[in-house]
Formats: sequence, structure tokens, C-alpha cells
Amino acid sequence: MDAWPRDTLDTIHLKFEETKLRVGRGSDPVGRKQAAAKMMQIEQAQLEGSGNWPSAGARAPNNSSR
Repeated sequence: MDAWPRDTLDTIHLKFEETKLRVGRGSDPVGRKQAAAKMMQIEQAQLEGSGNWPSAGARAPNNSSR
């Protein structure tokens, strides 16, 4: 099964050139992505621990009046 890219070829080239420039200046794109994912995990854990995040099995309260 083939798939078309979501971005135009010009956009793909631009993103590639930006990444190449960042790597040339010493940036680590993989490390940045991993750090961002870790931060999201930490924030989610904090929300779950504070009680402000519904648990996976929780149901919304039924407020309908019959």
C-alpha cells in the first residue's frame, strides 16, 4: 500500500535542511525528542497523581434527570 506524504516536497526539503543545520551546530534532534517525550510522561504522571486526571476505567457521572 502506497501513501502520499502529508507535507509538500518543498516543506520536506526545508525541514531536512533545518535539521541538518541544527545537527551541524551540535544539536541532538533524537535527544530533544526523547526529552520532550519524557517530560510529557512526567506531566501525565503528575496529573494522574493529583487526582485531576480520570482513571482509565472511570466513567463520567450520569447527571440526567429522569
